[in-house]
Amino acid sequence: MVARHLDTHPDAVVDAVRDALDHVLEPVAATVRVHPDDLAAAEEAAPGLTPPGGGAVRVVASDGVDRGGCVVDHGAGEVDARVRVKLARLAELLLGGKQAPPEEEPRDEAPPAGGGDE
Repeated sequence: MVARHLDTHPDAVVDAVRDALDHVLEPVAATVRVHPDDLAAAEEAAPGLTPPGGGAVRVVASDGVDRGGCVVDHGAGEVDARVRVKLARLAELLLGGKQAPPEEEPRDEAPPAGGGDE
């Protein structure tokens, strides 16, 4: 469903960048990493996108970012607005429990006998 939305709304990355930059409150330079397929749309919108605190914005392509999302690196830290991270946060809120971080891949090994959190 997300992929279909991104196919029909290729400028969705601009909304993600705008939302992520809203969290950069200090006047610092920010580097926005987007998926290579989203680079043109993000670069086109970049002149109109500035953090509330001010500062220059540079957009670069990164294979580590999902289509439609972004990661903003700035002097005070990082804003991770990748689609999979947002979905993991949403699942955590809806399910009321901790979910594995989205960077972790599920393991194929069985839990140790007698161990576990249950």
